[in-house]
Amino acid sequence: MNMAKASEADMEMAMSLCTALESLERGLMPPDARAPDEEDAEDFDSEDAEHCYRALNDVLRIVRRGSIGRVVWGMAVLLDPANKVVNPDSHTLEEHPDVEDAKKDAARLDWLLHHLSGKEMRRVGIETSGGGPLWGRVAIDAAMLDAAALVLPNVAIKRLP
Repeated sequence: MNMAKASEADMEMAMSLCTALESLERGLMPPDARAPDEEDAEDFDSEDAEHCYRALNDVLRIVRRGSIGRVVWGMAVLLDPANKVVNPDSHTLEEHPDVEDAKKDAARLDWLLHHLSGKEMRRVGIETSGGGPLWGRVAIDAAMLDAAALVLPNVAIKRLP
């Protein structure tokens, strides 16, 4: 699933909103909603209309600075097990095992590209030109497409430009 990434402003807004809401939950006025003459934490009284007015206005000022939706729904996309970004079995934010495996495979490929001879590469259908590892990856992709075309002759295979 694709989703707009939260901007720096969105993240700053979300952190400010979190601070404000947690202050209210602890019975304190959000820092930016405190009376001008209050330097220390001010108690929040949910039964006091003036306190509620100041707190709500502060919360609204904060949310207008960014998109809480991009922050919350973006995190939901990252955590969705179907997207295989975050390890669903971990209690901390860690890469999905498939991502770790892909990085290991990329390192193995880099090693092979640096250690196999041109003769050996040509033997498996990879035409080499000495263009370095990036070129080697393109050549491998082409060889794989050629091999797939031999195995699946009636399937249209799109070549990369």
